[in-house]
Amino acid sequence: MLAAAAVLAVASLSVSSCTKANPLVGTTWTSASVYGTMFTVSFTTESMCSFSVMADGDYDHGMGTYTWSKPTVTVMVEGMVITGTVEKKTMIAFIDGDPVVFTRN
Repeated sequence: MLAAAAVLAVASLSVSSCTKANPLVGTTWTSASVYGTMFTVSFTTESMCSFSVMADGDYDHGMGTYTWSKPTVTVMVEGMVITGTVEKKTMIAFIDGDPVVFTRN
């Protein structure tokens, strides 16, 4: 019985060490152009992100927070809430009601 418990403990350690709880950490995602505007979001930590907007040659950048509950990510930055769905290297988010397709860089 003790041997079985030891085997289970080692197996669970192996699985947990190979599984990344939040696969977004350290990734950057860039959108296709939407009405001449491009967006970039970088997930810097488990809960912090940066968000950039490039429109008509102007660039704006802000820091925000996010939550991740597979496959949904919710970004909160400068009073704006953006919810998206992540599938492999693509994220579809809604910004001001418009769907925006992001690709992981």
